[in-house]
Amino acid sequence: EKERKIVSFSARTFSELLNDMFFIKNLYMKVALKNHINLFLKFRIVNT
Repeated sequence: EKERKIVSFSARTFSELLNDMFFIKNLYMKVALKNHINLFLKFRIVNT
C-alpha cells in the first residue's frame, strides 16, 4: 500500500515536472525567437 502511494506520487510529480519543462521550454523559445528576430532586424538595418 505504501509502495503504491509512492509510485503514484512519483508518477504525478514526474508528469508535473514534464509539464513545467514544456512550459519553460515554450517560454524560452518565445523569448529566444523574439530576441533573435530583434537581433536579425538590427543586423539587417545596420547592413543595408
